[in-house]
Amino acid sequence: MNPIDSINRLIAIFLDTLRQIGAWRIWLWLLVYFILQSLMLLVHESFQMPQFYELTRLWTSIFGSEVEKGFTHYPGHYMLLPYLFYWAKMALGLLVEGFILGGVALMFYERFVQVDAEDKFTVKRLLRSYVHLVLAYFCINGILIGANMLVSSSIGDILAGSPRRVFVYEWGVLPVFDILLVAMLLFVIPSIAVYHENIYRAFIRSLRIFFRHPIFCFILTALLLSVQVIFSNLTSNPSKLIELFRPELIFWILFFGLIIDLFIHYFWMGTSVRYLIDEED
Repeated sequence: MNPIDSINRLIAIFLDTLRQIGAWRIWLWLLVYFILQSLMLLVHESFQMPQFYELTRLWTSIFGSEVEKGFTHYPGHYMLLPYLFYWAKMALGLLVEGFILGGVALMFYERFVQVDAEDKFTVKRLLRSYVHLVLAYFCINGILIGANMLVSSSIGDILAGSPRRVFVYEWGVLPVFDILLVAMLLFVIPSIAVYHENIYRAFIRSLRIFFRHPIFCFILTALLLSVQVIFSNLTSNPSKLIELFRPELIFWILFFGLIIDLFIHYFWMGTSVRYLIDEED
């Protein structure tokens, strides 16, 4: 597929996904996950409230006494908020994100094609794939975290002492690297949900699609993640934000990041399922 065909196909897939914007069941599932994440963020923000304090203290103690103590002081609370919330999101995501996105993928599939009554989406049917969806979330994020750590450690000496190089790395090199990795794994969760594949077969399908149409997969992933990269980089250096603005801004950036994730999940599942259906033809 040449670049022009890739772009035309991409536009068509996005338009088809956008036409499903009124599918309330899809949004209901995504909103459930958004609410769970928002409540978790609120617990971190309002840790001093009696009903949250013991839970937050137990959670922060996992990261060591210095983190536990620093989190209870202002503005250290906001310095550590992105870091602690990131790992809390990962833990919650391991339990439910794959399942939620799998349900969204199935509902998109039913919107795009005619499905027999016995094959329509049910929670019971989706639960059969729960273990593989959890494994998919774990593997995808494990690959991203591991690859990022490996790259960062290997070029640490090059970045040391050069703010300009650090800026280029954080805003250019690392996002492109992450987008490339995600592009390879873009179809894993939809494949498990729609075709009831195991984790191995879903990975093979996703990699096969990427190497057959790398430009399409890369552009699609870049469009999905571009805004998320901005929010992620803003919270990666909270000390600078706190120095320039009020510390409370950290909370609002994290909250709006969750709103961005809501739409990313919608378009990720919608466009990838639409693409898989095209591949069936």
